[in-house]
Amino acid sequence: MPLKWRKVLIAEERYESAGVFDVDNNGILDIVSGAYWYEGPDFKKAHKIGTIRAEGEYFDDFSTIPLDIGGDGYLDFITGGWWGQHPPLAAESAQRHRRVARAHHRRSR
Repeated sequence: MPLKWRKVLIAEERYESAGVFDVDNNGILDIVSGAYWYEGPDFKKAHKIGTIRAEGEYFDDFSTIPLDIGGDGYLDFITGGWWGQHPPLAAESAQRHRRVARAHHRRSR
């Protein structure tokens, strides 16, 4: 039997990414997107978790990756828009990475 999906608007905000994982460790999946996490199973209750910087028509929020960073059994998440290398190797290499990321982003629109 094929999966059936139903589109549901959970917020008026327009962030670029979302992650689905159990934020509050209650056994129910939640959604993290941009500056908020939305409590499952209906995702109607929003919890502000931070401020995401706008970059023109986009927000600097191109990934939401769940990962237990602290090793405490609770999933944290990594989010961001750009990356670079650790100094002093960074100058030329990071500039090249940003150009590649922007070029890829323009092609994908």
